[in-house]
Amino acid sequence: MHYAINVRMTSTNFPNFSFEPEAERTCDQLASLAIQSDPDNLEALECLASVRMSQSKPDEARSALECAWDLIKNLEPGLCLQLAG
Repeated sequence: MHYAINVRMTSTNFPNFSFEPEAERTCDQLASLAIQSDPDNLEALECLASVRMSQSKPDEARSALECAWDLIKNLEPGLCLQLAG
């Protein structure tokens, strides 16, 4: 469950990207920690993709989203809603 804390902290620091010099590094570290804690977590993968897009790293963002897609593409319809709830 540590990934959730890292994702939330990344979301909190994310708006400060352009205003605080350490914000980008902090977001990058927290997103990476979230992935290390739970590499198959969709929220962590989306968070990492968002950080990578903000860093102008679209290939890395795409890679994170492709990992997320690989996890969900074969799920039964409606299962994603059950997992989210």
